[in-house]
Amino acid sequence: MAGEESFRPGLAVLARCLTFVRILSIPLFMHALFETESAPDGIWRFVFIAVYAYAVLSDLADGLLARRANAESYFWGQVDAFTDIAFNAAALTAAFLTGVIGRWAAVGIVMLGAQFMWRCWIEAENAGEALPEDAAGKWAGVGFYVLVGGVVLEAGLSWRWLRPVLPWFGNLLFLYALCLFIRNALAAYRSH
Repeated sequence: MAGEESFRPGLAVLARCLTFVRILSIPLFMHALFETESAPDGIWRFVFIAVYAYAVLSDLADGLLARRANAESYFWGQVDAFTDIAFNAAALTAAFLTGVIGRWAAVGIVMLGAQFMWRCWIEAENAGEALPEDAAGKWAGVGFYVLVGGVVLEAGLSWRWLRPVLPWFGNLLFLYALCLFIRNALAAYRSH
C-alpha cells in the first residue's frame, strides 16, 4: 500500500546492534566504575563517562531506529527492556559496592525489572507488536538511569557534593519502585 512503510533491514540491524553492544558494555562500565573509585584521575574515568553516554544515547536511538525501520517486535522490545534493567542493576550494584549509594536502589531496579520481564513473558502469547505500556514504570526506568547518571557525575567528574544526595535519591527510587511493584502485583491478583 502507498501509506505503509516497508521493512528496512539496515536500520533494523543497526538498532539491534546498538542494543547488543549496550549489553556487552555492562562489564566494562562496572570495571570502569571500580577503577575510577580507586584512581579518579586515570583513563578509566573517561571510559566510565563514555560508556554511560553510549548507554543513554543507544537506548534513545535503538527504539527510534527500530520504528523507522518498521522492525518493532515484542521480542526485541523485551531484549531492549532487559538490557536497560541489566545495565542499571549492574551499575547500581557496583555503586553500592563502592559505597556511593545504598543497596536499596539496586534492589528496587531488580525487583521491578524482574516483575516487568515476568509480565512480558506471561503475556507474550497474547501480545501484539509492542510491550505492555506502563507510564509509571517507564518513569521508574528513567529515574534509575538518572541515578546512574548521578553516580557518573559524582565519580567520573568528581562532583563530590552529590555523594550525600545520591543515597537519598536511591532510597526514594526504591520506595517508588516498591509502590509500583505492589500496585502491579495487586492488579495481577485481581485480574486472575
